[in-house]
Amino acid sequence: MNFSQDANIFIINLESIGKILERNIWIESSNVKIKYPGVLDISINEREPVALIKGKNENAIDSEGMVLGNMPLLKKPCLPRVDGFSEKEIGTSFENDDMSKILFILQVLQKLTWFNNKCFSIKKTEDGFFLLRFMKQSFDIKISHEKLISQIARLISIFELFPDRIRVAGNRLFFDLTFPSRVIMRPILEYGG
Repeated sequence: MNFSQDANIFIINLESIGKILERNIWIESSNVKIKYPGVLDISINEREPVALIKGKNENAIDSEGMVLGNMPLLKKPCLPRVDGFSEKEIGTSFENDDMSKILFILQVLQKLTWFNNKCFSIKKTEDGFFLLRFMKQSFDIKISHEKLISQIARLISIFELFPDRIRVAGNRLFFDLTFPSRVIMRPILEYGG
């Protein structure tokens, strides 16, 4: 749609402007209205990316599992990467139980300041749990989507007790939070044991 500077805004189809805007997958909703004496007021709600799907192209997804496409450069520099899912077309949603669990885990982690701007990947393990691999912090965390708050609280307690000891003898650490009331912590040796 092209508008000239002297166009009469009172004859513009506001609904069609909204539909044109919402064709952009990054726009969740829009509101177009006229403010008197002659201002066209357009407001939009953007979809917020919560993770990247690792694949041939790293496409962003929102909190509902909608595939948004490539990340704009101005967005968050370090979003979690989700492994183990096939690529989907932009504009479609992941609608399976595993992705719902991952999105729930990410939603909880986003609310905790410790996890802000931490680069990590997440994937489902063969035994039905989830593995978070933190890049710069050099540790892995095995969690369940059930009783997640309790698991995260235990992990944060460990980090507070040992703030400078997230590596042992140069090896990555592995935290298993899937056992009730416990954190199992061990180094990941070169051979994976």
